[in-house]
Amino acid sequence: MNDGTIISQFLKAKDINHHLQTIDELSLRDALYLITLIRSSVVISSEAYIGPFTSVPPIFPDIRPHNDGIGVNHLIDRNLITLSQYAFIDENSEVKELYFNDTKWKVNIEDFEEALLQINEIITSAVWPVKWRYDIKRVWLEIAILECRQYLEYLANERDINIEITDEIQNIFLTLLRNNSVSQCFSLMHDAVCEASDNFFRKIISIDDIGNNFIQCLFNNRNKTHGSKEDSRPVNIPQSQLSYIFHYEFLKIGEAGFTAIPHDMTCPKKI
Repeated sequence: MNDGTIISQFLKAKDINHHLQTIDELSLRDALYLITLIRSSVVISSEAYIGPFTSVPPIFPDIRPHNDGIGVNHLIDRNLITLSQYAFIDENSEVKELYFNDTKWKVNIEDFEEALLQINEIITSAVWPVKWRYDIKRVWLEIAILECRQYLEYLANERDINIEITDEIQNIFLTLLRNNSVSQCFSLMHDAVCEASDNFFRKIISIDDIGNNFIQCLFNNRNKTHGSKEDSRPVNIPQSQLSYIFHYEFLKIGEAGFTAIPHDMTCPKKI
């Protein structure tokens, strides 16, 4: 069986639909994730193939290597990217999927080069489609939750403890972010992880109780400090490309994306 047959069978099994979409069909989230992925690509072809991808800076907020993150999953679900025919290797007549950063993708946008110019022009000029302005807070919160998750994983790894990031913890992040910036949430999490790990090493709690104790400490600290303290972004978990592009280029608020409470904004210009 030759390479072409193997790849053809794989793509058919995945039932991949290469429907091409237009700029007008893109939501704010679509445009943000797509431009982030494209700008992180080592190779961008005029035929709309992108990849492999650089991990410096990280594309999405995540400290785990080779993790594609919520952004890629969203683009796949929206059929805005599909696996390229060049995304595989043939080894012993088997198709092997590569790590995300090594994989090539096809962007399913009409007139790819012109569409890319249009998206960049929208970002630069801040002349947004009307529907985008209603998604600002939602996208901001989504990125903020990813950054909080990333920071919690970093803190737990630093102390060699395990805190499973459950749906409950992510809902707690959302609750905290209604009245706190990401920076303030970092401070609250830092203190809570320190307390929970200290309680474990002092044998006040068992290893199975660390996660629940972290949640308890987190809420206790929030009630005591009212979110007034702030932490800086650790040097060894730099701001992701996704976060930078959204806050510095789309919203043009820079570091306020880290230090301000996520909120709705009125885009000054609209299409």
